[in-house]
Amino acid sequence: MKIHHELTISHTLSYHISLSKHFSSQVDQAHEFGNSWALYPDVCEADPDPVDPCDTDSAEYQMAQDLCYPLLIESGPFGRCHDLVDPTPYHEACVYDLCATLPDDDVLCDSLAEYAQACREVGGSPGDWRSGTPQCGKYSI
Repeated sequence: MKIHHELTISHTLSYHISLSKHFSSQVDQAHEFGNSWALYPDVCEADPDPVDPCDTDSAEYQMAQDLCYPLLIESGPFGRCHDLVDPTPYHEACVYDLCATLPDDDVLCDSLAEYAQACREVGGSPGDWRSGTPQCGKYSI
């Protein structure tokens, strides 16, 4: 004798999110809700501007520019990629990253490798950039 049991549950999910300000009045905007619960609303400071690690007058900025420059050299190992992938944003990112980390220059290889990979992904073939970059010579492709 087999006994078969079946249970079916149907439920309609319906919910409404309401934002209640301090002392229970309703608001429509999340920022109004958040601000209403501030303990000292007149004391809040504005969000700080993003910090740019590259002071263009600094030695670190010049060093970062120099280290990332191979990305821009037409006759260099990345020159044959320039028509396929614009090196400018990669150079800017490289400089930014190095400014934030110098004197540690470990991110240089990652920055150069990113551009090399972008070049390969669109059918390009970057030259031997690792052998001309002492910071990267210890790594293999």
